[in-house]
Amino acid sequence: AEFLSAWFSDGKTITAGLIGAYLAVELAKRLVNVRFKTGDSFAVPLALALAAGRWGCFFNGCCYGVETTLPWGVWFNVPGADGLPHMLKCHPTQIYESLFHFTMALLLLWLTLRDLLPRQRLKLYLIAYGVYRFLTEFIRPEPVYWPGLTFYQWASLALVVGLVVQWWMDRRPLAPRVA
Repeated sequence: AEFLSAWFSDGKTITAGLIGAYLAVELAKRLVNVRFKTGDSFAVPLALALAAGRWGCFFNGCCYGVETTLPWGVWFNVPGADGLPHMLKCHPTQIYESLFHFTMALLLLWLTLRDLLPRQRLKLYLIAYGVYRFLTEFIRPEPVYWPGLTFYQWASLALVVGLVVQWWMDRRPLAPRVA
């Protein structure tokens, strides 16, 4: 139960939301027989929305990182083992993530303007986010499970592997449609 509650604690559902949204769109496209890629048009707006949204987490005081002595650490009210809040200087992981998404928005815009990686830009963004999130979980105060990974690291691995497989499958030529 504790393992599953990680999906819904402290508003930390971005990874799950991205996975769910991607799967829902792919399923809906199959149900209504849409056979062309639509993700490229969502990549830049999604990256910008998440870049802005992480500032909401920062100002709300949630989704912070582990305690740090780095000069850019930020003081947050962190629940202690005694159940009482304690002020701790923590990694501002919300700002790190906002900068990641903003940087990706710029890269995606650059790729779009040059018509590079057509039909793959959303996948590129989500794969990059999965790798980013996997790595930053090491500085987040999340419960660690087997084998020393957090729930979000497992979710990130699933996201990356699933999208890499889909990217590979997209390389195959489309079969001619029979009317």
